[in-house]
Amino acid sequence: MAATRARPKADGQLSLFGAPPPPPEASPPRAPVDEVLRALAAKLPSSIRFGTSSWSFPGWRGLVWPDEAGWSEARCAREGLAVYASHPLFGTVGIDRGYYAPIPESDLAGYARQLPDGFPTIAKAWEALTRARRDRHAERPHGHATVGDNPRFLSVEALDEAVLGPHRRAFAAHTGAVVLEFPAGERLEPTTFLPALAAFLREAVARASGLPLAVEVRDRKLMGAPLARAIGDAGAIPCFSFHPSMPRLSEQIAWATTNGLLERAASPIVARLMLPPGASYAARKQQCAPFARLHDVQAEMRDDVLTLFERAVLVGRTLFVTVNNKAEGSAPLTIRALAERVVRGS
Repeated sequence: MAATRARPKADGQLSLFGAPPPPPEASPPRAPVDEVLRALAAKLPSSIRFGTSSWSFPGWRGLVWPDEAGWSEARCAREGLAVYASHPLFGTVGIDRGYYAPIPESDLAGYARQLPDGFPTIAKAWEALTRARRDRHAERPHGHATVGDNPRFLSVEALDEAVLGPHRRAFAAHTGAVVLEFPAGERLEPTTFLPALAAFLREAVARASGLPLAVEVRDRKLMGAPLARAIGDAGAIPCFSFHPSMPRLSEQIAWATTNGLLERAASPIVARLMLPPGASYAARKQQCAPFARLHDVQAEMRDDVLTLFERAVLVGRTLFVTVNNKAEGSAPLTIRALAERVVRGS
């Protein structure tokens, strides 16, 4: 008979009666969900995945976080991802922090531990890879960012080291797409930028080892056949953007359709709902905080998302839609409204 392992008693002596069973673990926090929301989620097609563009917002108490005190911004960021992923309408999440600095591999592994199996994310690539003339990470002694040619711009080696490598090693099972955002205001010259982008994307897609790369170009003058060829010929995908620097989503859909970018059934479609026409990030943040209610309804945006979903269904592709609080005031409530539209089919 195997010996029974002794355990300390409260008075410091040893007991010969083996360790008691551990106390039951406290149930982890979960998103507050009512039966109406569960029924809506059950009807939502699996080919569309809604999510928010980040998750560290205390104002979502009662919408995403339990209706109890203690959900500070720090706690939401640190341990909220598991709670977020329990919400039945959320099938993806945007990881926008990677735009401002590369996400350490250990942090990606921590996110993976909080997510259920098969839960994909939309991760933004580091801005130093997609800004042509501005490297915010190379500073002069007096602290001002160096303005000039950016040595990391369209560098496949830098992309692989800072983004693709860590995602492949620690987060491949949770990477639905990596978004390369070329921001507004860069004034990129099409005759030089587009050939360079095409060459970059061909090598980047090869290095990505199956991780989808989505290209978000926030410059309406670049939308044409050459941009579509640069994306499509490389095997990358377009990222549709609801943003003041871009035409209406319906125009972007028409551009993608005309140029054959919606036909690759093996690849997902990505849309990011950010800011309404004429809005600025700072003013919109001040207007909408703490992001607990809708401030306005962007009817055309909602119509266009439904159109994009219908196009995705036609070609058998999954549609990822990430929503920023500043699109309508509260990303979780926008997602609920969009889910209702998709279920109704109108």
